[in-house]
Formats: sequence, structure tokens, C-alpha cells
Amino acid sequence: MALQGISLWKAGLMGAALAVAPASLSETVSAQQAAAPRVVKGRRSWRRTIVAGLAVIALFLLVLSAPRTVVPAWQRLAAQGAFTSGGDWIQNGWGKLNDAANAALEQVSVRYYDRRAGAGNAALS
Repeated sequence: MALQGISLWKAGLMGAALAVAPASLSETVSAQQAAAPRVVKGRRSWRRTIVAGLAVIALFLLVLSAPRTVVPAWQRLAAQGAFTSGGDWIQNGWGKLNDAANAALEQVSVRYYDRRAGAGNAALS
């Protein structure tokens, strides 16, 4: 199973987009509670306490199960060569960009400044 670059980008963007969800939800709930007249300051709801406890338990189970699931998947992807060095990727892209710029500059100089081109420099004569 080879991962394509575009799917890694999509996963990264999805993670970045979802990273703000907990803070947004927390702000929304606190704003709604502040606007509600029946909420007494300093008093905590029993439902909120239960949800917080369940969230802590879920986080604890996630931390316990992560080494068994994440590490083998990470090693499998690394063995397949799914992760390339960022420096290599940048160097390859920079080389392609440099080659394209050199080719474009050469075409422009041949078209406008080379006397052997003929039709390209007829206006310059």
C-alpha cells in the first residue's frame, strides 16, 4: 500500500482543520452558559462532571492503545518509504524550478537576441 502525496496533504489539512474544534466547542458552551440566566456562577453541573470523567477515561485508553497501534503502522510506512526527507523534497523541487527558469530564459534570449534565429529579431534590425 503506497501512500500518495496528495492523500498526506489532505490528512494534514483535515487534522489542522479539526484541531480547532475542541477550543471552539468549549468557547461556544461557555458563551451559552454565560448567557443563560439559570446558571449559578461557581456551581458545576453533574452532567459536565460525568462528561469530563468520560473524556479523561477515553484519553487514558487512547494513550494506552497508541503504542500497540501507532508504532507498528508508523514502522510499516517508514519501511515502505512513505516518508521522504523534507530536504530532499525541497531540493528536487528547487532543481525542477531552476531548470524551468533556465529553459525559459534561454528561449527568451534565443528568440530576441540570437542573430541566427532570423524571424525573432527582424524587428530589432
